[in-house]
Amino acid sequence: TYKQVAALPDKQYRATHALFLFQSGKRDQAVAEFDRLNKADPADRDLRTDLVRAYLALNRVADAENVLTAALKKNQLDADALLQRARIYLGSRKFAEAQADLNRVLHFRNNSAEAHYLLAKVEQGRGHGAMRQQELGETLKQDPRYAPARVELAQSLIAANSAQTALELLDQAPT
Repeated sequence: TYKQVAALPDKQYRATHALFLFQSGKRDQAVAEFDRLNKADPADRDLRTDLVRAYLALNRVADAENVLTAALKKNQLDADALLQRARIYLGSRKFAEAQADLNRVLHFRNNSAEAHYLLAKVEQGRGHGAMRQQELGETLKQDPRYAPARVELAQSLIAANSAQTALELLDQAPT
């Protein structure tokens, strides 16, 4: 049934069978299906994201990175691929590479709250507390509803003996 749904002409259903396989524990078959779909339509970023997620779930980090690097060879301006690869680099503690990808994202998407948040993670990994706070603040400037950044900035302020400022920051959160 899932194969039939995936064969429907509407693009939104293409990954249905692969997702079913993945959720059923047939993860290697699911990855093969995601890979086939990605090769059939390399411009579909949703399919690529599903493939990358499947690789990461199977701890095949190098394969996920290779998919994103190949996509970036075709389109250097693919901000989604850059953000995904930056997340992988962060997980591997490759801070310089993550920062380079994030700076490229910000070059053509300067209002990306996610990119600023990930830069804050880079600074955290490097032990640069002040730069981390600055990037968390920039994240909230771009998107005041970005709750993880607000909480982390408040925690950072509390650790720096600025509990009142942290409380004010939390009170300013949108409803």
